[in-house]
Amino acid sequence: MEDNGPGIPKESREHVFEMFYSGKNKVSDSRRSLGLGLALCRSIVNAHGGGHFMTTIHRAAAFGLTCRSVR
Repeated sequence: MEDNGPGIPKESREHVFEMFYSGKNKVSDSRRSLGLGLALCRSIVNAHGGGHFMTTIHRAAAFGLTCRSVR
């Protein structure tokens, strides 16, 4: 997943998958998020043997989830 926003500050990057962490920026409607979305995604994917990562592409944030192949 990738967005076209201003990116995530370096000091916040290690925390984005933590529950209830929403950083200091407000979303476009002036409200802050609850900080649950990425934490829940991480929990679900990790419970199924997958993983997660965050990077930046041209200053925007990019998130990835990996899943284990089941045969």
